[in-house]
Amino acid sequence: MFFCGVEGVDVAGDYSDDVSVHSQAAPHHTTEHKKNASMPKKEKKGAVHLKRIYFPMRGIFWNSRGLRDLAKRNFLHDLSLEKNLDFIALLETYRRDFSDELLNSFCGNREFTWQWNPPNGRSGGILVGFNSQNFILQNQFHGEFFVKLHLKNKCDGYRWALVAVYGAAQHEHKDRFLAEFVNTCSTESLPLMVGGDFNIIRNPSEKNNDRYNSRWPLLFNACIETLNLRELELSGRKFTWAN
Repeated sequence: MFFCGVEGVDVAGDYSDDVSVHSQAAPHHTTEHKKNASMPKKEKKGAVHLKRIYFPMRGIFWNSRGLRDLAKRNFLHDLSLEKNLDFIALLETYRRDFSDELLNSFCGNREFTWQWNPPNGRSGGILVGFNSQNFILQNQFHGEFFVKLHLKNKCDGYRWALVAVYGAAQHEHKDRFLAEFVNTCSTESLPLMVGGDFNIIRNPSEKNNDRYNSRWPLLFNACIETLNLRELELSGRKFTWAN
């Protein structure tokens, strides 16, 4: 799933596979690889002018379920170059560390800056990278279920937050995940983009079978509505994953 909380901003993106937190600090790592404006019209006194900002970008949120498969690495490499991706967010990496060579292979040897959370035991792991030729990293935050980056566009100075999420897969941890999700988004002052694998669906139509428990979707939808997030709908296919 992918959500946008950026008011007045259009986002053009390519999204793939399983995509869209009371905070427990997790170990984290980082590495870095190397408008035309018209004159405003006069407004009547008291008039309110809302400026609409537009910055197209391309990115991917993908539950890779590990990265040992060479085909997955080649897919990321080719997609990054073909689509000229601005950011890459990978979930369930199953890796505690990444070599420079491996990171370069994901982004097509372009200048990307990377942040990551290691997996919790044998599951999870989040890796987020962005094109450092287009964005400046101003701050980073690591939670139990997320990595959040404060970015600044080099072209226009626009500041925004990118959040990559991997939600709790076990039911006994989902309440803690939703609490952290709400806390992370509600306390954010910058425009927000959040995506990843939430491990929670929103309604029965998102499943390809009849096994549906309404408890977590009900709470999840309440969180989304409260946070005023807008979901960018999946296009091209109905389901992203099946056993």
